[in-house]
Amino acid sequence: MKKLIFILIFPTVLLGCGKDGEELLPNFIDGKFVYSIGPVYTRNLNWTNPIELTADDISDGTYAPQYYSPQWSSDGSQILYIRDNRYNSYSIMKMDSNGDNKEQVLAFYYRIHTMDWSNDGQWIAYPNGDSVHIISVDGEEKKVIIVNDNPSIEFISWSSDSKKIALYDTGGNLIILDVESGEESLRKTNIWGMDFKPRWSPNDKYIVYNTSIEGTGQIVLLNITDNSETILQKPQGVIDIFGWTPDGEYIIYVSGTGKYRDFTALQVSNGQKKELIYKSDGWLDYPKGDLFIFQ
Repeated sequence: MKKLIFILIFPTVLLGCGKDGEELLPNFIDGKFVYSIGPVYTRNLNWTNPIELTADDISDGTYAPQYYSPQWSSDGSQILYIRDNRYNSYSIMKMDSNGDNKEQVLAFYYRIHTMDWSNDGQWIAYPNGDSVHIISVDGEEKKVIIVNDNPSIEFISWSSDSKKIALYDTGGNLIILDVESGEESLRKTNIWGMDFKPRWSPNDKYIVYNTSIEGTGQIVLLNITDNSETILQKPQGVIDIFGWTPDGEYIIYVSGTGKYRDFTALQVSNGQKKELIYKSDGWLDYPKGDLFIFQ
């Protein structure tokens, strides 16, 4: 999970109310998204000023590469991403946050669709079937954790202290692994509809994730200590969770149906919501990708 830097605002700065009486506030965080829709782009927190970082020369008639799973380093200085080179060739790539100094970390001859960068910046974890592969950022050191009796892994996520990994598989299982021993410390079953990686809280005591009920998403908080669950957001259309504020007070997410989306900060302790303001550029154009918060 990436470090988020929380910026306070004066509570008297109000612009009115959103849906169901939610407070409608200017952004009380200052950040930037990185996302991929073919190429990799960044946008400001209010979803303006798109900048393309991975333009490709296809003047020779070849197919343009595709890019997946871009994410920030913990300090926001670099971006890690997957490059589909076409013709069954894939790479994990790294570049500066402005698109400079692109370099290949690792090459594959099988499809890799997701990964996660450890918060200490040293390790990359990615799934291959029922296994978790861990490499160093320089591509040298490797470790493989076999997950027994496990279907294919869809999403993977490092804990904040970079000592554990949470994964979600096609069988509806949420599993937590100890990186050093490779042993499971928790397995939740019958979790359906998760469509993004589980997000660890800054203190690693909780994981937040979404489930889908008849096509609508809800937000679930899992207590790692006692394995209990709390529904933080009842079913409300599509839900994408970006992560936590560094004090663990808020979860930042986007939700909605059709072309309408709300960009929201939800206070975990009391369920209060702050509807953040962003500017949409058009139909189904809404915040997505990985969010980094600046100081």
